Amino acid sequence: MEPYYDKVERVIGVSGEYTKYEHAEPRSSKKYAYPKLQEHPVVELIDKACKELDYISYKVPRAIISQKKNARNACYYSNYCGSYACSSGAKGSSRAALIQSALETNNITIIPNAFVFKLLTNKDKKIQKALYYTKEKIKKSVEAKLFVLAAQAVESSRLLLNSKNSDFPNGLANSSGEVGKNMLFTGGGQGSAEIDTSLLNKDKLFQTGFFVNRGLQDWYFTKEFKGGTIDFLFEHANPIRRALRLKSDDNGNLLFGEELQDKIYKNFTKSRVLNFEIFTDWMPNDDCFVSIDENYKDKYGVPVATIRIGAHPQDVKVGNFLAQKAIDVLKQMGTKDIQSNISPLPSANLQAGGCRFGDDPKKSVLNKYCQSHYIKNLFVTDGSFMPTGGSVPYTWTIYANSFRVAEYIKKSDLI
Repeated sequence: MEPYYDKVERVIGVSGEYTKYEHAEPRSSKKYAYPKLQEHPVVELIDKACKELDYISYKVPRAIISQKKNARNACYYSNYCGSYACSSGAKGSSRAALIQSALETNNITIIPNAFVFKLLTNKDKKIQKALYYTKEKIKKSVEAKLFVLAAQAVESSRLLLNSKNSDFPNGLANSSGEVGKNMLFTGGGQGSAEIDTSLLNKDKLFQTGFFVNRGLQDWYFTKEFKGGTIDFLFEHANPIRRALRLKSDDNGNLLFGEELQDKIYKNFTKSRVLNFEIFTDWMPNDDCFVSIDENYKDKYGVPVATIRIGAHPQDVKVGNFLAQKAIDVLKQMGTKDIQSNISPLPSANLQAGGCRFGDDPKKSVLNKYCQSHYIKNLFVTDGSFMPTGGSVPYTWTIYANSFRVAEYIKKSDLI
């Protein structure tokens, strides 16, 4: 996979500076495609605290370009990366990094607002067409020699299960009964602490836009268990979101008037909240899966996905272990009001599994090239193929694997 990760760094655009540490990924080059993004002065406090604790504070790379790339402009440090589109095109979304340049070839057609609800197979047990509804609920179809499914893990499993027919009575590509099974999310949780002007002067503390770019992976593996990743970042810059977090007192009672005003004023002018996020493996288990509920249908009349979220107790154990390491750093920095929340409930935006790949068709949905064992013109290239999460966000691996699968398809006789 390493050559494909390298391709992601070049094509999608990854900025960073290599840090040598025990669990660093093997790399053919110690340089990232783009220089590191500008960093907030708080990294000096994090680095100092980690050094005193004998932890290695590694420099986190970001899929955000620090220099202009073709039609994409470099990051301008708005600090609104999370939950918002990037007006400069610096953020490595598929729209900015891939689709925009693909459109310039005039060799691609995008059908917007198309909801694919069923895949139809022919007598050769290959997919012949995809049925979809337009925004106006008009039914249409697309025929092709080859189909690549990448609708995010939950919706990919839902589509395959909803596409059952006489040849595939349990759902397309589901002869093993594994479609929708062993879903993965991100185990862990998060925490926070206050940094005030006693630790950083006001000019440094309220410097906006620059990245924290610091994480810990000292316990990615331990002698006893598989660990994970700690990532430090400031709270989101959105002032409405920040103010809403301050609406209650320590006992959960709503604040009003001058008391609320004073609390918001202090937060916005005297201190900043530094967060940490924990990423652990979501241990695959039989109690975490996607199925179809025929009794509930969406606005198009298609059965919805029922998501069973069953976390393994080990996920919480590892999360608490890592959270304590993050808290140790925050204490060493001298921060105040340290809080932590480790939970078996996952975040909604990171999902994988459901169509795991493997060599045995009886125990997996896809082969090693993410091609259905039983439907040769079907590939699944979102996070569905993953048998485990890897204690990090999935996006980089999804990109890299997609490049790997595309290379295989190009060399095959399928197109």
